[in-house]
Amino acid sequence: HDGFLSISHAKGLGGFAVADCPVGLDIETTTRVRPELAARVGTLEEFAASPDPAALWCAKEAVYKSLIYGTQPIVVMDLKIQWTSTQP
Repeated sequence: HDGFLSISHAKGLGGFAVADCPVGLDIETTTRVRPELAARVGTLEEFAASPDPAALWCAKEAVYKSLIYGTQPIVVMDLKIQWTSTQP
């Protein structure tokens, strides 16, 4: 096995990540991910704790992409995101 790759793009933006372990990358424009859309993929607690709707969406998508095929849940809502803060 040569490594792991994740690719993402959105409206003029693009990127990729290559690693020797599973990796996930998601890029979105903040205006594209409306609160009602993000609320469909996260719990009320995740939605309230996330910096903004696009951050929650991207976190869920990146985690989903990092999971090896066959271990991904059927729905992204089943992935749980726990936010931590590095601010004092």
